[in-house]
Amino acid sequence: MVWVVFLGTTITMIPLALFVGSGEYDLTDDIVPWTAAFLCVLAGIQLLTVFLLKPMVAGMCGGKYQTYCVLRWAMLESISVYGLLLILMGMTWLVPGILMVAAVGAMFLVIPSAEEADSFAELAR
Repeated sequence: MVWVVFLGTTITMIPLALFVGSGEYDLTDDIVPWTAAFLCVLAGIQLLTVFLLKPMVAGMCGGKYQTYCVLRWAMLESISVYGLLLILMGMTWLVPGILMVAAVGAMFLVIPSAEEADSFAELAR
């Protein structure tokens, strides 16, 4: 149930960005491209953490599978927030759209399952 809420808020950011974002920024303002580069690197680090550093994330959660899942979902949802932030800053849709689609796609890859819950006990050791 919690996964559905995280997925719903992640998907909701896309129409919100469509409604609010202007899609234009002043080319003389260097802060938007630098912010986009920083947020893309940060999103990449978060994706690597969620998918490749599972034992580290499991160790941070104190052996609780529910905390492990919520932490991973929050990290993925923040990637969508980065896309929304870039849209609100006036960036065109290419980079923010990729961030938002990556966040939604990754949310579908971390659906909780019985197999993952069983393997979580080994990860948390």
